[in-house]
Amino acid sequence: MNSFSTVNGSNCFGATLFAITGDEKYLPEWVHQESFLEVLSEKGYTPVSGENRKGDVIVWTDDNGAVRHACYYLGDGLYFNKSGQKIYNPWKITGLRELNDDWNHYKYLIYRK
Repeated sequence: MNSFSTVNGSNCFGATLFAITGDEKYLPEWVHQESFLEVLSEKGYTPVSGENRKGDVIVWTDDNGAVRHACYYLGDGLYFNKSGQKIYNPWKITGLRELNDDWNHYKYLIYRK
């Protein structure tokens, strides 16, 4: 956390999959939204309503249902996030306010195991 990748391409989906699996292979990967949703399903994550709980995956989708961003909820208002695919876009801990600044124009969904 709070560090930079050494390669371009790693994205929010890979960072989130790393958070839920602990598998470092996802960290440097550019993961497509379909693959991301497939792994979420395989790991038992389904959409829920209500408030965030520790361990939830937060997803933002556009009007067509395409996943535009995802992150992992650590609890206490903190999220593990990677915004962007470049080496200068760090994996970092952030709050919902910063996430909403970037993604609030999309639909907010909670996935829970």
